[in-house]
Amino acid sequence: MTSCRSGCGRRFMRMPMDRSLPLAPHPVRARRARSGLLVRLVYGAGVLAVASYFAWYFGREFLFLEGAGTVTAPVYDVSTAYLSQVVHMNVASGVAVEKGDLIATLKSPQIEREVDDLDRLLVEQSQKEADLKIRLRVSAATVDLLRKNVELADEAFSRLDPGNSGVTSLSYRMDVYRERSAAGLQLAQAEAEAAEVRKQLDLFAANRRDIRIRKHELLAAFDEGHVKAQVDGIIGTDVVHVGEVIKPGDRIAEIYDVSEAYILWHLPPFSLREPQVAEEVYVHYGSEVLPAYVYEIQQIAQQAPGINQSLLREKPQQQVVLVRPMPGQRQLPINAQVTVRMNYSDLLEAMASRLFGPGK
Repeated sequence: MTSCRSGCGRRFMRMPMDRSLPLAPHPVRARRARSGLLVRLVYGAGVLAVASYFAWYFGREFLFLEGAGTVTAPVYDVSTAYLSQVVHMNVASGVAVEKGDLIATLKSPQIEREVDDLDRLLVEQSQKEADLKIRLRVSAATVDLLRKNVELADEAFSRLDPGNSGVTSLSYRMDVYRERSAAGLQLAQAEAEAAEVRKQLDLFAANRRDIRIRKHELLAAFDEGHVKAQVDGIIGTDVVHVGEVIKPGDRIAEIYDVSEAYILWHLPPFSLREPQVAEEVYVHYGSEVLPAYVYEIQQIAQQAPGINQSLLREKPQQQVVLVRPMPGQRQLPINAQVTVRMNYSDLLEAMASRLFGPGK
């Protein structure tokens, strides 16, 4: 058995090999080859992604000008000129209002006190006018009596004959002169007093009219505590609550005029060229890209939003450019944070126009 087995093995080893048959792949080597190819592909893709990221991060400043922006609009403060308390609020943050809509209802102790003071002045004026009217009537009656006394004194004086001075005594003549002078003086005083009383009555009447006009203007300005919107727009986030005490000039609510909405674009410090008025730009809000244009370049710098403030240095101040969306674009939310881009090259501008143009 042993010799047979060894002989069979030697005969098998001496059998010629058929080179035309394909060789079976080694399973371990084949698995290693596939794994190595996958690792090389993943490594190459990772290197390419990192290289692309750094190329984009450091090279995009040479392709377009990009900066943070904030959607805003002209703000109208709703306030009152009187110390008041909020009784009722008819609006809330984000609500659209029209010009003349009721914003809030107020109650003002200041208005009540001023109206009471004006009413008190009217009562005092009426009492003084009544006293002056009585004095005027007395003066008018006195003037009539004094005029009769003057007439009698003139008649007695006219009866004195200057040629017959011896007929009448000197004392009688002096009495006539004295009575005539006293009657004239009393008449003049009464007439002057009546004229002065009439002037005072005219002044009191004018003051009474002024007080009534002031009261009417005060009540009309307060409008029973109704505070209304000055323009069409959207109520902002700063809204008071019922029960709060409002000082003169304090804000009750703020209204954004969305018809004049715009974007505050903060230019980055580095740029190859500055934007120009009416130049087309693109506003990125989330996944949306809206075409827009530059309508004003302000010569002022502000702190840009979205920049982390360092403990060692303050936020940089950046120049502000006002941007408005193209006609027909939807209105972005007020106070939304957006990104504004301006392409440097004409090729990028043409590609952006075809992708995000007004017709897209």
